Amino acid sequence: MRRILIGFDGSERGDDALAFGRVLANAAGAEAEPVVAIVYQAVVPKDSHGTESDYQARLRYEAEEQLARARELAPELPSEAFVAVRASSPASGLHRLAVSRGADVVVVGSSHRSALGRIWPGSATEQVLHGAPAAVAVVPAGYAGKPEEERALRSVAIAYDGSPEAKNALEQGVAIAVANGAKVAPISVVDLRMPTPIAYGYEQYVTAVRELAAVELRAAGEDVAGAADVDLIEREGDPALELAAASAGFDLLVAGSRGYGPLRRVLLGSVSSRLVREVSCPLLLLPRSAADAGDEDDAVTGGAAASA
Repeated sequence: MRRILIGFDGSERGDDALAFGRVLANAAGAEAEPVVAIVYQAVVPKDSHGTESDYQARLRYEAEEQLARARELAPELPSEAFVAVRASSPASGLHRLAVSRGADVVVVGSSHRSALGRIWPGSATEQVLHGAPAAVAVVPAGYAGKPEEERALRSVAIAYDGSPEAKNALEQGVAIAVANGAKVAPISVVDLRMPTPIAYGYEQYVTAVRELAAVELRAAGEDVAGAADVDLIEREGDPALELAAASAGFDLLVAGSRGYGPLRRVLLGSVSSRLVREVSCPLLLLPRSAADAGDEDDAVTGGAAASA
């Protein structure tokens, strides 16, 4: 991921996004193309000729002042990497800029209401997540306040259930881990809750689900063997809760979007929407790819709902 769009709003959550965006840019090295963007509100022009109103000028000036602070926080980035965008909302501005710049990932912070170390999407963050045209990294509150050595990506967890979306997450997660010299940990969560009530056969169902999850997890390990230091993790329980609990021991959690909907869009499902509220480390949600769509009819899934 070299084209990195960082949403900055001058708040502490903007600082968090900038801090993690710099980590990603550093991993990409000389090929990195980071952009730090602040979106300010578009208002009605002063007249029919499109003359900027005094209020619009003030909003633009405030945005430029906040960008000046971002430059101080990221002095290694070139001046052209900082842009102010006028749009009807932060989400629409970032989505539009992501498309025009061909962004690989959009980095945003969590809501002002977040507890330290947890993500709680506010209106802007939640709008950016829904239907984003690129991967979205959501950074938990307080991330920028960590010492620099604690922000390094030394371990990458991947929500894995054997689905095409999870395989894409595995590929992207391993690439990030390799770029950072990090360990990678595919995590499979076996959900033993019955999809529909049955009068008999529960023990056979549990055995089958566990066996399928174990086979898929071993296959994931074989796929990435030699590329990175791999640790396969099996858990049982509610996928969102188990993945969130496991995230406390990692520097990044990678997950796919749900397995239907428009291509190349991030779509929150039941697991991912809960993950963004509970995960303790930065969360990278990947959009559906054309490959995912081509394979979805043939996918047999078990384990964690990594793309729900």
